[in-house]
Amino acid sequence: MNFLSQVWPLPLGFFAGLVATPLLFRWLLLLLASLGKLPPNLGTSAQRPQKSGIFLTLIHPVPWLLLAGVIFGVPHALASAARAEWGWFLAGILAAPSVNASLVYMALRRARARR
Repeated sequence: MNFLSQVWPLPLGFFAGLVATPLLFRWLLLLLASLGKLPPNLGTSAQRPQKSGIFLTLIHPVPWLLLAGVIFGVPHALASAARAEWGWFLAGILAAPSVNASLVYMALRRARARR
């Protein structure tokens, strides 16, 4: 029973990772678009991010909020009495992009095998 009382934040961290991952990748696409490094076959013209100035990309709040969360959150989580629970929460955050990447990889392999 002690294990279950420590693992309960894992699904919450997984959900937080599912929310944060697309935001981060959208910002990375915006950064690549502002640098002019987007691949030419990336979606339709409506799906591609519009080219904006590098300054607007750098003041975008997503990377700064994630950086502040890491800088201020991780040391407080390690110093907390609930260190095991925070560890499971952070494991859930890291598991979400890993699961997404494996699902996309399997879908791409199936699509290539059909051709």
